[in-house]
Amino acid sequence: DVDGADNPWLADEPERLLELAQGAVAVTPRGGHHYVFGLPEGMTVRSQVGKLAPKVDIRAHGAYILVAPSVIAGRTYRWVEGLELEEPCHRLPRPPDWLLERIAQANADENRVAAGSADQANLIPEGQRN
Repeated sequence: DVDGADNPWLADEPERLLELAQGAVAVTPRGGHHYVFGLPEGMTVRSQVGKLAPKVDIRAHGAYILVAPSVIAGRTYRWVEGLELEEPCHRLPRPPDWLLERIAQANADENRVAAGSADQANLIPEGQRN
């Protein structure tokens, strides 16, 4: 879920931006894009908000996206011509390897931060533990 028509993510890597268009692609009402992929069997990806890049979200297990022809505030989600979602989930192309690596790195960074602050996370002052 790449928010905004002017989002600079991958602007300096146009070949990678093109690789994202190997599956279904939707244009959101604000000009962003949803790139839809299937995952390799046995792989789990967590949803992320802004960890991969600013205004770039990953929607995965337990999350959802709106798809065409959904309408928000009078504006419609639409599929990019020729890149409509026509395949069942198990037949969607998998994400490019570079994207899976970046997602895994973002998850690893999040886990490292959470582990580093675990001893501080549960410090609730006496009398405020309800």
